[in-house]
Amino acid sequence: MVYRLLEFIKHNTDKAHPATQAALRKIAGEELSDKLMGDKGTFSRRLSELADAYNRDDNGKVLPKDKWKIVFPGFNKPEGSKSRNGKIYYAHEVSEYEMDFLIDKIRSSNCMTQKEKES
Repeated sequence: MVYRLLEFIKHNTDKAHPATQAALRKIAGEELSDKLMGDKGTFSRRLSELADAYNRDDNGKVLPKDKWKIVFPGFNKPEGSKSRNGKIYYAHEVSEYEMDFLIDKIRSSNCMTQKEKES
């Protein structure tokens, strides 16, 4: 379920569109959110497991915040501190292949002027 939750977060959030747990539950619908997220405690635990896996280096050291993949205010707070998850998003990487694909699609688009395409 943790992997499925990761995929769900990847497909439904980004830096410009972070989402709270409540918003993610609404997107997923009741049945899917129960499976993916469980109760509030289970969701927080799964989210923390993802963040620990994606936001740390091979030695377990927390990466600089600009390198995090699973981003939310509650990550890496001191133990015992009362912190909420807050708005969550997946920091997407764009591969060179994907960037080339996007540039090619823009250049061949009929929906933009030449000046817009060059921009």
